[in-house]
Amino acid sequence: MQGNTRWSKKITERYPEIAEGIRIPYEGGECTTIEQTSSYWTARGKESRTKQLNVIYIREETENKDKTTYSMLEKIKKETIKEYEDKEVIIIPLEGVETTKIRKMAEIILSDAKTVRIKTTGKSRNGKPNEGNNEEVFLVEGGKSTYSETLKRLKEKITEKGELEVIRNVKRTAKGDMIIRMKEGSTVVKEKVKEILEEGQKMRVAGQTSIVFITDLDETATKEEVEESVIETGAIQSKDLLTVKTLRVNRYGRQTATVSMWKDDARRIAEKQVVRIGMNLCRTRERREVERCYRCWEYGHIAKTCQGIDRSKDCTRCAKKGHGWRECEGEQYCPICDEEGHRVGSGGCKAFRDALKRAIEAENVG
Repeated sequence: MQGNTRWSKKITERYPEIAEGIRIPYEGGECTTIEQTSSYWTARGKESRTKQLNVIYIREETENKDKTTYSMLEKIKKETIKEYEDKEVIIIPLEGVETTKIRKMAEIILSDAKTVRIKTTGKSRNGKPNEGNNEEVFLVEGGKSTYSETLKRLKEKITEKGELEVIRNVKRTAKGDMIIRMKEGSTVVKEKVKEILEEGQKMRVAGQTSIVFITDLDETATKEEVEESVIETGAIQSKDLLTVKTLRVNRYGRQTATVSMWKDDARRIAEKQVVRIGMNLCRTRERREVERCYRCWEYGHIAKTCQGIDRSKDCTRCAKKGHGWRECEGEQYCPICDEEGHRVGSGGCKAFRDALKRAIEAENVG
């Protein structure tokens, strides 16, 4: 399977039988017939059921995606008409083709099929696929070129209307680097951006990220399973920024996932309150950031305006000088609370909890 690789990977993970099925190529894509066996429990015990699925991949990028989709469905129906009678059909469409349009095409062309399902990453509030709204954020940095010089080369390189529509925003950072926001999966435009880079310049994924905690995972849940489940909610627009950092087991055997993602994605996931991961509905909570000075370690201001004690080179574990927390062998001590037994900014820090409470109250008022 080539072309629409993200769809191919997702569908083969969902239906591993496809890897063993016979794929029939068509102009614009391919189709596969597979058998799926599912098990379930009844009063008589464990039983199984096998059904035949016809999977249609539409993966050829053309200017008129709707026409490509319609033509391929017509060819498949004409050449394999008996294969689709009274059977379930799965259609994996091109990006940018609305689900409603595909469904109408299928109703006309594949009217003999038992059911037709369309695999997408979820729907937006207006009922259309979220795929077209997905966004990638890139940072162009380094080199001797100024921001203006880099921008000029970018404008000279990307001139086609379709390519310009892919780019949603270009702006300058405080350091003089370039931030580019574009539609997800825009391989051609990304390659053109790389072509304008001079010696010393590099392009990397960027974005302001936030942390989301997902609790109540069972003890067998994996990072891959968490990531896939989060993506399937349809709330993730910057998949490249999504990282499951840790899985921690509590004393009851449940796990908590710490997930880093783009801040707007974090807000959407937190608003859902729960995400299904495996057999569990798992709670979601975004980590709130509390303003803290990294010079004096106090809360409510930043280092630029700090007039307090300079602790920037002290160990954040024991608050002593001469070493960092990684090498620290001393006892934990918080100079803000003037207490032993916890480090500054930890969950046991009263100063941190008070600052967090004020931040939440201010957020609710706002």
